[in-house]
Amino acid sequence: CLRPDFTLPIVTRYLASADAGRPAAFGYLGPIFRQRSSGVLEVDQGGLEILAEPDPDAALTRVLGFAHQVLAIYGVADPVVRLGGVGLFETLLAGLDMPDVWRPRIRNRFGHDEALARLLDRLAGQHNGTGPAPDRAALVEKVTGDMLAAGFSLTDGRGPEEIADRFLEQQALDAALVPAATLQLLRDYLGIAGAAGEALDRARSREAVAVIELSPLSGWWVALAEAPDLVIFEGLRDSAGALVALCVGRIAPESLPTRERYEIVGEGTLRQRAAAGEPIRAVAMSGHLRLCVRQAEAAR
Repeated sequence: CLRPDFTLPIVTRYLASADAGRPAAFGYLGPIFRQRSSGVLEVDQGGLEILAEPDPDAALTRVLGFAHQVLAIYGVADPVVRLGGVGLFETLLAGLDMPDVWRPRIRNRFGHDEALARLLDRLAGQHNGTGPAPDRAALVEKVTGDMLAAGFSLTDGRGPEEIADRFLEQQALDAALVPAATLQLLRDYLGIAGAAGEALDRARSREAVAVIELSPLSGWWVALAEAPDLVIFEGLRDSAGALVALCVGRIAPESLPTRERYEIVGEGTLRQRAAAGEPIRAVAMSGHLRLCVRQAEAAR
């Protein structure tokens, strides 16, 4: 989804230039317009568009550096930065019991609390009373007749075919029921809040396991280096295979999965073990520490 105010013209011009396909960055500052329930809202927005950057971690670092420099201009010395990602939510959606037609619609509303809440409320009110879908040709003919009878043009704006197709699409969506248990699980997930440290404390008490999002600049896992009672026992990956979250708890060593193990080691130790042929690699870093995954060949 390309925002129309700045992103779309920047991308369009970039693709038409001789530099298309090469890493590039564009900054912008200007007014944008948004439709709200109270009316049209105009605000100033600044941003940085990074295109064709092969290293996502480098791109994120560059964006944060840019934001820090801009805030310094306005005298903001200690900004609070909140990072999040949709990868964990996408992984959850992929495993939930629901018709596939609803997954992208729910995904696209993630991060927009009011819109997602309205959609979940709509899904909760679904029922099986829609009946069979009407014949498309007959529906187009009826819409055409109704439009002509009401004095509407068949060519200005949406035509009878588009209206009929939209109606059929909405009827198919209403018939694609999402189980109540799935909706409750989604609401429970969206209601989760708290810092990583709080989640680790709960996992330490054996009351729960902690599932904490893993982002390039988040070093919450460093606390596990001095917490022998807690172990990372599972990694959650998105559809592309990228690691998006870690499961932490008080798990007995004999109960840990054998296909891969997670360890926290120093940079030098990692280099030595990798040079010795051990199938171990880093998935995150913080200072001299590396969060590593060790594959099954070495774990047995």
